[in-house]
Amino acid sequence: MSARASALLAAFALAVASFALLTFVWGWGGERPARGRARDAAPARAAPAGHGPRLEGASARPRAEGPALREGSSAPAVSGRVVDPSGEAIIAGRVALWCLPAGEASGAPIADGALELDASGEFRGPACEGTICAEFVHPSMVQRGAWVLEPGRSARLVADALERRGGAVVDQDDAPVAGARLQILALDEAEDPAASPFTSQSTVADAEGNFSFALRAPPPCDPCREASGRCVADDASPRGEMLLVARAPGHRVGERRVELASDAPWRIELEDPAPPVRGRLVDDSDEAYPRAKILARSEPRPYEVHQASVVGDRFELTDLGDGPYELRAIQDGVELAVRAGVLAGEDVELGGGLPAAGVALRLRVLDAAGAALVGAEVDGGPFVAAEADSHGEVEAAHVLPGPYNLRIWPPGRGPERHHVVVSDGASDVTIEVKVGAQLREPR
Repeated sequence: MSARASALLAAFALAVASFALLTFVWGWGGERPARGRARDAAPARAAPAGHGPRLEGASARPRAEGPALREGSSAPAVSGRVVDPSGEAIIAGRVALWCLPAGEASGAPIADGALELDASGEFRGPACEGTICAEFVHPSMVQRGAWVLEPGRSARLVADALERRGGAVVDQDDAPVAGARLQILALDEAEDPAASPFTSQSTVADAEGNFSFALRAPPPCDPCREASGRCVADDASPRGEMLLVARAPGHRVGERRVELASDAPWRIELEDPAPPVRGRLVDDSDEAYPRAKILARSEPRPYEVHQASVVGDRFELTDLGDGPYELRAIQDGVELAVRAGVLAGEDVELGGGLPAAGVALRLRVLDAAGAALVGAEVDGGPFVAAEADSHGEVEAAHVLPGPYNLRIWPPGRGPERHHVVVSDGASDVTIEVKVGAQLREPR
């Protein structure tokens, strides 16, 4: 065989060997999970921003710069199933994944690692190179012990119900008041609501009048929390007093002080309401305001607020205590009149300081280039979910002079805030608003 033929044969053999090696490596690597999302992970998805309670000491929304799924690795994602102590699946809440890289002094959220539970209580998410911790976010349950996950191995994770305080709402005949709304408030009005020992400040009584509030509990200390200095001591049961407030249609607002250290049931009784406050609201020309409302705030109990719409020129405030109340007449956020010291059963005449006729307002919504934004939605002031027509316009009648803060949603985009001022002295006003030139809020 000639030297040239031998060389060609050797080159051909080398090419075949290279192709075989490439095919083997490609097949051995397997199907790679997409970055930030594990393969076959349809049931679990990234939780929407702002949904549900926040993690203690950490954002529930993962930072984009956090550790992500291993590039070029065939290691599977992490997964698990969250159950209650009886083994039943928990389908509410979220799991947030954290990573403590080997040799690092602190952990960080894993990108795309905030996951909702599916209908079976399961989740699946991206892994990282290092220790992987899972933190449970739920309004009435807390994880039992530290949750440390291993790639390729589904974990069974148990969560316990939070300790609760509660009782029952009854009327004067000792009958349960179904659907009563309850609030638990600090006795000191200046106290930060975030400092409350409860996960929520309000709840609703069930069909038997029963209610409860879940007490906060710090999540267990895991390696990621410990390395990041986020472990919180589990304090003893809360002490001191708070104010329990209950309200329901057909009753006056009830209140009582409750002791937090005791787990004895709280019982709160709602009395029959005092006579209503009735009244009339007109301008200086005896004309009625078409969209006016009356707000009544109790002077001795600032948390007690009532509202009534003005129908024609008349209004009626019900479910009151004895008073006194401060009344405010407003339309589209513009204050028309104020009256203090109003007692239950009074008949009140309120005079608005602005002409009820107002102006006819046409708001023209344009994009940054000046073209009409058909279908843009406008909220605020005299507009409630108003949709721009084929000229990009929305209209409102009897608009009072003054400043208005509007939120405008261009089609297919997030909202923007815009401040407009309606001047006095004109019967028709057209205001142009250009959107798209400022940062938008998430809807």
